Order: sequence, then structure tokens, then C-alpha cells
Amino acid sequence: MLSPEIVRLYLDSKNALTPLGRHGDLSAVRTFSKYLQARQADSFVLHDYGFRVQYRPRFYLYTRAEIVTLLGAARRLKHADPTRPFCLHLLIGLLYTTGLRLSEALALNDADLDLNRARLLVRKGKFGKDRYVALHPTTVA
Repeated sequence: MLSPEIVRLYLDSKNALTPLGRHGDLSAVRTFSKYLQARQADSFVLHDYGFRVQYRPRFYLYTRAEIVTLLGAARRLKHADPTRPFCLHLLIGLLYTTGLRLSEALALNDADLDLNRARLLVRKGKFGKDRYVALHPTTVA
């Protein structure tokens, strides 16, 4: 049987975790407490964690103006390798126009580009799968 005291001791042992980490652990405890109560009516059910979790967005959509600013900053970059500003400019534009993950874009090679069909072959992307990504005409140009 689960009691409020046992849950409180468990909660106290999780104080060092981030709120998101505590939330994940306590979600499992809450599910388990519901399971126990279904089998033992007097078992305690954890309804409230006693804190709130602030969720951050998992992505950010850049505005067109922000992309133009990033592209300009990339081209103005001072670097010992004179090709670096052009590489960064290309990378930012490619990420923006295709939606590739950074690791996918960095893993591309010349053979992955098919200009005739305006597409890229992304090898071993998410879940290790290969896929084709269409290229916008301005990206091809």
C-alpha cells in the first residue's frame, strides 16, 4: 500500500533534479499509485506534484528578416579560411530552405546532390533512414 508519507519521502529524495526531471519521475509514481489504488482502495493516489513545470518550445521559427540578417552576418564573417563565410552562408540557406537537421546537412557530400531532379539524398537521417529532400529553384540556382 502506498501512503502519503512514502510519497513525501520519495519527493524529498528528488529535490536535486530539475523540475522537468522531477516531473518525469513523478509521472511514473502517479501512474503506479493509480494502479495500486485500483487493487487496494485505501492506497494513496498522487494527484498533485506540488510544483509546476515551465515547458520551453522545442523549436523556433525564424522570420524572413532574421534569416536575411543571419545570411548577411555569415558572409561578413572574418576568418583565416576565406571560404568559411561562404560555407556558413550556404549552410544557413540550406537549413532554412530544406528543413534539414544540422547533422544531416553536415553529412552531405557531392554525390548526394541531384541538380537535374532538384533534390538531395539524405543518408541515415532520423531513425537511420535515407530520404530525398526537394530543393527550391532558388536553392538550386
